[in-house]
Amino acid sequence: NSEDIVSTKQASLVNSLQGKVPGLQIRQNSGQPGFFDSDLSLRGYGEPLVIIDGVARTGRRMSNWGLGAASNSSAAALAELNPEDIESITVLKDASASIYGMGSQNGVILVTTKKGQAVKPSVTYSNTLAFGVPTAMPEQVDIITFMEVQNEKMLNSKKPAIYSDEFIQHYKNGDPGYINTNYYDQIMKKFTFNQVHNLSLRGGNQQTQYYLSANYTNDKSLYRTDNAYYNRYGFTGNVTTKITPDLTVTYQAALNVNDRSNVYSNTMLNIFYYALLSDPTIPATVFGNPEHYTDPNPEHRNPLGLLDPETSGYAKTYGVSVRNNLDVKYEAPFLKGLVFQASGAYDFSNNQDNELIKNFQLYDYFTDKPTAPDPSENSYSESWSKSSRYYGKVQANYNTTLKGVHHIGATLAAETTIMKNASLNGKRLYGNFVTHDTINQADGTTATNGGTRSATASAGYISRLTYDYKGKYLAEVMARYDGSYVYAPGHRWGLFPSYSLGWRVSDEKIVKDNLPWLNNFKLRWSDGHMSQQQGSPYAYLLGYTTSGSSSFDDGQVYNGYVSHAAAETLLSWANVRMMDFGFDWEVKRGLIGGSIDWFWRNRSGIAANSTNTVP
Repeated sequence: NSEDIVSTKQASLVNSLQGKVPGLQIRQNSGQPGFFDSDLSLRGYGEPLVIIDGVARTGRRMSNWGLGAASNSSAAALAELNPEDIESITVLKDASASIYGMGSQNGVILVTTKKGQAVKPSVTYSNTLAFGVPTAMPEQVDIITFMEVQNEKMLNSKKPAIYSDEFIQHYKNGDPGYINTNYYDQIMKKFTFNQVHNLSLRGGNQQTQYYLSANYTNDKSLYRTDNAYYNRYGFTGNVTTKITPDLTVTYQAALNVNDRSNVYSNTMLNIFYYALLSDPTIPATVFGNPEHYTDPNPEHRNPLGLLDPETSGYAKTYGVSVRNNLDVKYEAPFLKGLVFQASGAYDFSNNQDNELIKNFQLYDYFTDKPTAPDPSENSYSESWSKSSRYYGKVQANYNTTLKGVHHIGATLAAETTIMKNASLNGKRLYGNFVTHDTINQADGTTATNGGTRSATASAGYISRLTYDYKGKYLAEVMARYDGSYVYAPGHRWGLFPSYSLGWRVSDEKIVKDNLPWLNNFKLRWSDGHMSQQQGSPYAYLLGYTTSGSSSFDDGQVYNGYVSHAAAETLLSWANVRMMDFGFDWEVKRGLIGGSIDWFWRNRSGIAANSTNTVP
C-alpha cells in the first residue's frame, strides 16, 4: 500500500520497493541521477511487465554507451512514477499473470495510482530533504610508503626505480609543491544534497471526485562537478464523474518533464579507472597555476578535468512524456451485475540528447609546459527521438450471487496496442578549435547522420470465468488468444489457457473450533500458458543483400544480389508454462504470517539457430 511505499524515501520508486516484495530482485547498475538503469527480475526470470492504471507501459532507460543510448524498459516506467501518487502495487508471479498477455511470462507488477474521493477537499504537502555521502571509498597508504613500494616493485622486476631518493626526501621534508594527491577525494564530494517536494489536492462528492498533484525532484551526483544532476517536474490529475446513474467516466493524465545533465558518454564509466591510474605525486592542477590541468597517467586523462564541463564538455538530455487514460463504464440497468467498459490510452514522449566533447591541453605539474592533449576528438552530436503508444480495450463483466453462497463472475474482452518510434541523429567534428555547440558550426565535411522509424502492433481476446463458494472454495479459468504482426499469416495467433484453484482452510468449521488463533490458512494452485514473442519482424519474407558485381555485353558493371537468409515462414509464439503451488498463513490477527511457494516454469517452441548451410 501507499504507506509502505513512501516509508522509504527515494527519488526512484524502484529503489523504494527494495526488500518489500518477495521474489523481486533489483540490481541498480548505475547511481547516476535520472538514469533509471536498474534490472528488475521476478523469481530470476527477467524483467516483469509493468501495468500502470490498466495499461502496459515502458520508460526510457539511459545508458552510458554513446549519445542517446537508451532503451524502452518496464523498470524505467516504474522508476519515473512519483511514489506519493501511488495507491497500491500488486505483484503477480504465478499463472494468474497470463491474463495480461504478451510480456507477462516474467510476471506482472500492477500499479494503481491515487484517485479522487467523495470527501471534503484536502491539500497535502510533503518533502524529502536528504544528504548523500560516498560509501566504501578505497583507502590509500601514505605517499612515502606508496613510492617505496612502487620502487620495490620495479626493482623486483629488474627495472629502474620510479622515484629517486632525492624526490622522496622532498616529501619527507614537506617541501612546497610536494603533496600527496588522493584522486578519489579529488573526484568525489564529501556529501550532496537532494530534495523532493510533493503537493496534492484530493476531494469530491458523490457525483464527481478528483485528484491533482505536482512534484519536483532534484537529484545531484556525488562527483565533484555541478554538471551531473537530474531535475524532474511532474504533474498528475484525474477526475471521475457520473454522467448518469448508470454511466461513469474517468479521465487520467500525467506529465513528466525530465532534465538530465552529465559529463559526456563513457566518462562516468571510466572515471574511477582514471583516478586509480593517476600518480598521487602529480596533483590534478599545475603547481602555482590551478587553471591548467596536469598529465597524471599514461592515458593522458585528467579525472578532475574530465568532470569540468567548461574544459571537457557535457551530455544533456531533455525529455517530455505524457500519459492519458480514458475509461467509460456502463452498468446495465436491465441486468444487475452486468457492466460494459471501454478504455483507451494515448502516451507519447519526446527526447532531445546533446553532447559536446572537447579535448584539452595537459601540462607538466612543476614547469607548466604542455605535455600531451586529452585524446578525445572535438565534436558535437545531437539526437532526437519520439515514441507514441495507442491502446484500446472493450470489456464486459458479469457478476452474480446465487442463493447467497455461490459467487460467479465472467469476463469477455478485446484489446489492441500500436506503438510507433522514430529517431534522428547527427554529428560533426570541429578539428582543433571548438566554436559553438551547434551542428552547423562544426566542420561540414565530417558530418555523419542516421535515423530510424518503426511501428509494432498486437491484439488479444480475453475470457475469464470465476467461481467461489462462500469465499472458501475458489476456482478460475481463463484464456487469451493473442496475435502479433511479427509472424507470417497463419502463424500470428496463439491460444494460451490457464486455471487456478484455492481453498481457504481456515474457514472450515473444524479449524475455527480447534485453532481459533489461525486467522488465515489458504492453499493455492495455478497452472497456465503464456505467450512469449520471438524472432524478428517480417523474417517470413525473403531479404536480399548486395554481393559482388558482374559485367555483360554492354560493358557496364552491375551489382549482384543474393538472398542472405531463408524465410522463417513457420516461426510463431514460444509457449511458457507456469505451475505454482503455495499456501498463505496468518496467526493472532496479523501478529505473524507469511507465504511459501513451489513453482515450476517450462518454455517450449523456442526457435533455434542453425549453423548448417542450406543449398
